[in-house]
Amino acid sequence: MLRLEKFVGPDTRKFVEIASKQLETGFWQDPPVFDGNYWSIGYPTFLALLKRTIGTITESLQITHILLGLVLVLLTWLMSARLGPLIQVVAICLVAFNPSFWGLSALGVVGSF
Repeated sequence: MLRLEKFVGPDTRKFVEIASKQLETGFWQDPPVFDGNYWSIGYPTFLALLKRTIGTITESLQITHILLGLVLVLLTWLMSARLGPLIQVVAICLVAFNPSFWGLSALGVVGSF
């Protein structure tokens, strides 16, 4: 199942719990598991896919979040390219120095499934 030694973020424990349940046989075919579950399904599914493909999320989750942050900065750069260099730099600065962006990139779980 799940063993957490330390976790970061107020929702991390619930997301990892949902991801662990998703790896159990029959989770997706059992409609009652979704009754009263108002948590987003996307991020736990992402965690479950990491666990299934890589084997553990412990070592790879922090690196994955940093890479996702870099992709977000790159996409901002590409999307603002036609607006001129000044707007492009301002857009990159708004994304790169946003506290939420740093929170996303620093999010991670220390522990293992």
